[in-house]
Amino acid sequence: MAKIRCRELGEIDPRDAEQVEMPEGLIGFERHHSFLLCEHEEYEPFRWLVSMADPDLAFALADPGYFVREAYHLTLNEMDMDLLDLKEGDPLEVLVIVSIDEKTGWVVGDLKGPIIVNRRSGLARQILVYSARHSARQPMRLMKEPGEEGGRFETTVRIVDRRVA
Repeated sequence: MAKIRCRELGEIDPRDAEQVEMPEGLIGFERHHSFLLCEHEEYEPFRWLVSMADPDLAFALADPGYFVREAYHLTLNEMDMDLLDLKEGDPLEVLVIVSIDEKTGWVVGDLKGPIIVNRRSGLARQILVYSARHSARQPMRLMKEPGEEGGRFETTVRIVDRRVA
């Protein structure tokens, strides 16, 4: 597979990144289905989701635990399970799209539209979270609160009423 060039990351060898398929694409970018999930030391703790069809379409991502002051609970339904080809015990990763708030200059995460990645199947889906507790522009927490380990809270994913990750 040939290397691709991304405005944010430069040249990317797809063999050095995780390929992720999003059958429904992302909200607003439904025509993009194949992505590379890239890590770059310079941008830690952020990762990048880069469209293989248009490498200049790239999204910064982070663990939602950097944005919440409590556990972040998500529930997946049967359609989510099917689209992710989710099997019992599959390793899931939850990521949120990160941007810079134009008014404040703060790093913010979209807790209303997290991306769930099934690490076994390589399938991913952006879901919608209907909760007044979370914001689509949640500021990143830079300092640890007393009692926090690593500055992040746990993310819990449930299928109907059963915890899976």
